[in-house]
Amino acid sequence: MTSRTLAGRIAAIQAVVTLLTLAAAVAATMVTVTALLDRRADRGLRDIAARVARLIDGQDAESIGSHWVEREIDEIRPLAMSVEIRDRTGRALAVVGTTVELGEIDRVEPGCRSHDTTRRCALAAGAHVIVTATSEAEDLATRDSFLAAMLIVTALAAALVTFSSRAVAHRALAPLSRLTSRIAAIDPGSGERVAMRNGIAELDTFAARFDDLLARFDDALARERRLTAQASHELRTPLTLARVEIDALASAADAVAARGRALAALDRLSELVEVLLWFARVEVRLDDAAMDVVNLADLVRAEVAQRTRVQPGFSARCDLPDEALVGGDERLLCRLTANLVDNAVKHGDGGDIELRAQRDDGMVRLSVINRGQLADAVADRVFEPFFRGPCAASLPGFGLGLPFARAIARAHGGDLVLGAGGHDHSAFVLCLPVVAWSDTAEGP
Repeated sequence: MTSRTLAGRIAAIQAVVTLLTLAAAVAATMVTVTALLDRRADRGLRDIAARVARLIDGQDAESIGSHWVEREIDEIRPLAMSVEIRDRTGRALAVVGTTVELGEIDRVEPGCRSHDTTRRCALAAGAHVIVTATSEAEDLATRDSFLAAMLIVTALAAALVTFSSRAVAHRALAPLSRLTSRIAAIDPGSGERVAMRNGIAELDTFAARFDDLLARFDDALARERRLTAQASHELRTPLTLARVEIDALASAADAVAARGRALAALDRLSELVEVLLWFARVEVRLDDAAMDVVNLADLVRAEVAQRTRVQPGFSARCDLPDEALVGGDERLLCRLTANLVDNAVKHGDGGDIELRAQRDDGMVRLSVINRGQLADAVADRVFEPFFRGPCAASLPGFGLGLPFARAIARAHGGDLVLGAGGHDHSAFVLCLPVVAWSDTAEGP
C-alpha cells in the first residue's frame, strides 16, 4: 500500500471541504433567490387581489359578471397579470387578461402556489374568491442564468483550490518538516537538543517535550554507562583476587588460607552477579496482571522479627496498620523492605529505627527513619548505583541496595525518595499504590 504524505492528505481534505462548502453555498443561495422571487411575485398578486376585493365588495353575481367590473379590473391590473373572480364552487364569474392560462380550477383554496411557470394567489372575499396569476418564466430564466454563473464560478474556485491546496499544505507544514529534519540530525546521547522555536504553539510545545525526552534519555544513557563501568570495576576486583589466590595455591605455604581467600573472592563475585541480575529484572514496569496482592505491613513486621532474632542489639519501633495491601511481586517486595531496613541499620548511628506507614491519596507511604544525618554530598548521590559514602567503605555491600529498592518501587508503579530528615536523623519514604487498607494500628 502506497503511503500518503501529510501534505497530500491535508490537501485532499481541504479540497473536499471546500467543494462541499461551495455546493452548500450554491444550494442555499438558490433556495434563497427562489424564495425572494416568489415573495416579490406574491406581494404584487396579493395587492391586486385586495384591490379587486374592495372593488366588488357588496356586489352580487350578476353585477360582477357585467362588463364594467372587467373594465375596472383591467385598469388596475398589470398587463402580465391575469385576474379571475370565482364563486365558492369554483365557477368563473369574471376573467380579465389572457396572457396567462389559468386552467380549470375545481376547488379554489386561499394561498399562493406555483404551477409550472405560473405563480397563483387566491384571496377569499366574502362569497367570492379572487385568483390572480402571473408568469414566472422571466424570473425563472433569470434564476437559471444566475445558477449557471454560480456553477461556473464554483467550478473555477474548486479547480483553483484543488491545484493550490497542495502548495498551501506544503507551505503550512514547512515548520514541521524543518523540525523533523532537525530531529533526524540529532545523535542520541550527544547532548544535542532540538532548540527550535518558530512561534507555532503546538510545534514549540512538541519541541520542548522532545528536548525533555532527550534529556531523560541522555541521563539514562549516562547512568547505564556509569553502571557498566562501575559493574566492570566491581567484577574485576574479585576476579583478580581469585586468580591471584588460585595461582598462589601451588606455592603457598598455607594452601588452606589461600583457598579460603579465593573462595571468598568467588563468593563476592557470585553475590554481585546475582544482585545485577535482580537489578536488571526490575528495570521494566511489572505487568499489573501478573501481580499478587501482598500485605506490605506483614512483610515489614516479618523483616523486623527476623533481624531481631539474628542480630543482637537490633530494635525497631513500628507504627503500622493491621493491613496495607499492595499489588506486586512478593519476592521483590521482600528484598525491598530488607534493603530499606538493612540500610537504616548499616548507616544509622545506633538506637532504634522507626517504621511508619500511612495512607495518602491512594498510596501507602512507608517511612524508614534511622539516627544519623546524611551529608549533602552523600544525599545527592544516595540512589546512584555503586556509590558508597566515606563512612560505608568498611561496610559489606556494593552500593546497590537503595538503587535496587528504588527500581523495585518504580517497577510497581511507586517510588522511593529521600524524606525530610532532621538534624539528627535520616528518612527514606517508600510510596506504592494501595489496594486495601485497615486503620487498626499495631505497636512494636
